[in-house]
Amino acid sequence: MPLGNTLTGSYASLMALQPETPAEWVARWKRIGPELERERQALFAPENARSAIEAFDGLVLLSLKSHPPLPYSGLIEQQRLFRRLRQEPPIIAEPTTSV
Repeated sequence: MPLGNTLTGSYASLMALQPETPAEWVARWKRIGPELERERQALFAPENARSAIEAFDGLVLLSLKSHPPLPYSGLIEQQRLFRRLRQEPPIIAEPTTSV
């Protein structure tokens, strides 16, 4: 049976729980949308971001006490790989000119 305009299964039961029509739902979001946007903007305000960064920084410093960094960072291995890549011939040969 094609889905078309029929509601089947759990979607129909969920829709039956909705006390409002789609038009009412849209009207409600138009009404509360700007308030939610103001709340979102306040959440990401510079002073809030600054306190979040400071809290995160504190957590990182605290975790370093129990999980100190390894004595190597992988930088030497990365440099070794770059040196090897630089020394290898290119995969695609340069075009040759015939005279």
